[in-house]
Amino acid sequence: MNPSASVGNSSMMIALTILVFLPCVFSHGYVIEPPNRASLWRLRIPGAIVDMEDNQLFCGGFQRQWNFNNGHCGLCGDDYSLPKPRPYENMGARSRGIVVKSYQEGDIIPVTVIITASHKGYFLFHLCKLVRDDDVETEECFKKNPLKVAGSRGYRYYLESWKPGNYTAKLQLPKGVTCERCVLRWHYTAGNSWGKCEDGTEAVGCGPQETFRTCSDIAIAPKDQLDKPKVSGFGHKLSQALGDVHRDDQRRKPRPQGEKKRTTLSVLKRVKMGIDVSSLRSLVFLALAFLPCVWGHGYLLKPVNRASLWRFNIPGAIVDYNDNQLFCGGFQVRFYFFANSCELTRVFCCSLGKKHFDLMLASRNPYGYQ
Repeated sequence: MNPSASVGNSSMMIALTILVFLPCVFSHGYVIEPPNRASLWRLRIPGAIVDMEDNQLFCGGFQRQWNFNNGHCGLCGDDYSLPKPRPYENMGARSRGIVVKSYQEGDIIPVTVIITASHKGYFLFHLCKLVRDDDVETEECFKKNPLKVAGSRGYRYYLESWKPGNYTAKLQLPKGVTCERCVLRWHYTAGNSWGKCEDGTEAVGCGPQETFRTCSDIAIAPKDQLDKPKVSGFGHKLSQALGDVHRDDQRRKPRPQGEKKRTTLSVLKRVKMGIDVSSLRSLVFLALAFLPCVWGHGYLLKPVNRASLWRFNIPGAIVDYNDNQLFCGGFQVRFYFFANSCELTRVFCCSLGKKHFDLMLASRNPYGYQ
């Protein structure tokens, strides 16, 4: 047997084994400046539909996009197979046609994306000009106006970090393009899935990847027009609105002594999915590496759980966009590293250290509940 081939096979087995034990967390994100159609509610814009899953406009999900829709995605992130206009496309059930930001022709504009679970990859941005209120976006319309990243010759904004957070891309608006209403589309191709590369090799980041899209309605005035066009629907400044989403004073304060009032909520939300793994044999390692990875997500809203207080504007609540992912550290961590244990003290105290654990526990338990 060829020694080099043996080493290569062993390396492949090790890589696949490691992949099985990695926590399976899909990327999530959305554009907040200018706010996309699904996130207007976060800025308390009148008439906006509340969509608490606005960070999941991922073409219906990886399996739906690639195994059912042959890689196609809705123009604004909806499941491609839905009837047109899809919910977040113009004239769709969830699109309100509110112009949220105005710019001038040729401006360099900042576009801020909130990534709540990063898997690297890259962003692309396009413009589509709508002439009438009932015009619908098309892929051909978006392709006419790709936006360059300012200071570069390219169109891709790469995520160099695995950390979640705010990513601001500075984009060059094209000269000669003005509109009372244009649609700015964000397209995010993640880079965390294993697949075949163009040169025939296989690696993480190659092949089909998870995809996100959102659409924001903006206006672009001619360069010689001193006053930018008025935006319709509201006079809300984004810089002020962002304070509602990401407060500077995010430390929770103890409830005043003697105060017993609680907010009563009326919704219980639970999404139940998942796969079960019962063996650690080599063949299972290989199979799991290629199986679709689908986990359950959910959170309690009646009474509201500690991680979801922010959804109801409770004073002092910390914003946690991953409040539907309190799953004991993930399936692999719970069952393979901690023998099916989901006790905070046992799982985290030893692995993170007492000080780190105390800080984490305090952030989850601001009022001293037992």
